[in-house]
This record gives sequence, structure tokens and C-alpha cells, in this order.
Amino acid sequence: MRDAPSFDEFYRSTSVRTLRYAVAVVGDHTEAQDAVQEAYARAWRRWETVAAHPAPEAWVRLVIGRLARDRWRRLGRLSSLLRHAGPPPNAPPPSENTVMLIKALRALPANQRQVLALH
Repeated sequence: MRDAPSFDEFYRSTSVRTLRYAVAVVGDHTEAQDAVQEAYARAWRRWETVAAHPAPEAWVRLVIGRLARDRWRRLGRLSSLLRHAGPPPNAPPPSENTVMLIKALRALPANQRQVLALH
């Protein structure tokens, strides 16, 4: 059984410092928030083990570091794939029918446009 009050106290006392750490490691505030959220979610799932750890905040920071490293690896692979694939081909200009269709759709109320798009 997880001890929710102790986890809540741990979260309240460490989350600000942990987010600052994550921003420094990840370099992007939004990505850092995601990493912190994931790290605390993992800590909650293993709270009995993490709470018994000599330094639970260090455990959370270790998870954040691993998540950041995984993100960098994914971005590196994506960058490599994009370099090898080259730039995407130029998109052809829209046809006259497409322009007329878009103009007609814009004349409809939003809910009717949504129905047509879903159909």
C-alpha cells in the first residue's frame, strides 16, 4: 500500500528544485516539465522503494537525467534520418477545385464544417 501523504509531502518539498534541475538538464521548459511529471509518476509507482532510498530526490533526478538522455538520442536519430532523406519535395499548388472547396467550406458555420470534415 502506497503512503499518499508522505509522497505528497515529498512532492511539495522537492518539486520546485527538481523542475529547476530539469530545465538546466533538458534546456527546454516544456520538455523539462514533461520529464519531471514522468519522473514523479515513476516515483509514485515505486514509492515504497523510493521512500526507503537514502536520497529519494536524487532518485528522481537520476530518472530525469535518463529521460533527458533518451530524448537526446531520439532527436539525434531523427536528425540523422532527416539528413539522409534530404528535404521533402515541393508541394504542388492547390488546384482550382481545392480553392473553390475551401472557399465554400469557410462560408459554412463551424459546426457544419466539422460535420462535413468528419464525414
